[in-house]
Amino acid sequence: MNRAEQRRQQREQRPGEAGLHKEFIALNGKRMAALAWHGFQREGRGMIVVDAQNCVPGKRWEDGESLGAFVPLSHVRKMPESPPKQDALRMIVAYDPTTDFVVNILRTDGGASFYRITCPTTAPSEAYEQLKHSPDFQPQRLN
Repeated sequence: MNRAEQRRQQREQRPGEAGLHKEFIALNGKRMAALAWHGFQREGRGMIVVDAQNCVPGKRWEDGESLGAFVPLSHVRKMPESPPKQDALRMIVAYDPTTDFVVNILRTDGGASFYRITCPTTAPSEAYEQLKHSPDFQPQRLN
């Protein structure tokens, strides 16, 4: 599949899927920001990866469950060449870790949706400081 076909496939997500992703990110943004900051401090730039099956309406990231993990840029660079990898690299290199984070939602159709999120009220570092001692904040890392 060439790049144009991949882009078309990404645009042709199931109706409402992007809205559902954005709702999930908005609902869990503080935890994602904290996880992104934790990962950035330990390993540098990277992204949060979330399985779309966890992106259900009203789903909160709590009770110690891991809905996502931090993947460092060094791991993304080792992935096979593909348009999604290029999208990920472009966003990871461009985001500002003091105000933003990158999320990759692994869709149920096998594709990936990438989002660069700017934190509207709480910076990633502040989110981390607020949540780091919370018993249900357990940063995960994909190996």
